[in-house]
Amino acid sequence: MTKVQYLDNLKSALASAGIDNPSLYEYYAEMLEDRIEDGMSEEEAVADMESVEKAVEAARLDMPVTTLVYDKIKDSHEKATQKGHGVLWIILAIIGFPVWLPLLASLFVIILSMYIALWAVIFSIYAVELSLGVSALGCMFLPFIGFFQHIPFVTVIGSIGCGLLLGGITILLWKPIIALSIAAIQLFKIPIRGIKKLFVR
Repeated sequence: MTKVQYLDNLKSALASAGIDNPSLYEYYAEMLEDRIEDGMSEEEAVADMESVEKAVEAARLDMPVTTLVYDKIKDSHEKATQKGHGVLWIILAIIGFPVWLPLLASLFVIILSMYIALWAVIFSIYAVELSLGVSALGCMFLPFIGFFQHIPFVTVIGSIGCGLLLGGITILLWKPIIALSIAAIQLFKIPIRGIKKLFVR
């Protein structure tokens, strides 16, 4: 398969899936170009890419859950209508309303709870980092007060030592905390993608 054929198939598949994302098309075109510039032939570059089906599935998994649920319901209704069961589908949807609505509501509550919990953990981590930084500044500021309040010299030296220690810990923890935050966000995406897959299939 040539580069043009792959990109045409991708464009057609994205349009069929209702995904209007020109940047995604350009991203795959650029990936192909990079492979070709590295010395691959067009056929080798295309073979090295993920299939069009997997590319479309990945694009759908990046869509909001609400959009996927709506598309799934719409697709189900269209299939029922094509088989001549459109009215029956609506009747069953109404009858099953007390069942599927609470299930959908529970799903969204679970996702929202996970989202809130994630950001609560991240906020707590940054709050600890901030408190360490503020404590370090407070300890370093104490010697200036000592000149006016007659604080013992040993206490002033100890305060400076604590300030330097806390400041050093704050600086050392900064990068690991950022890395931990990014990892937590990536970890949060795993169950969300698992839920989305239920509606992509």
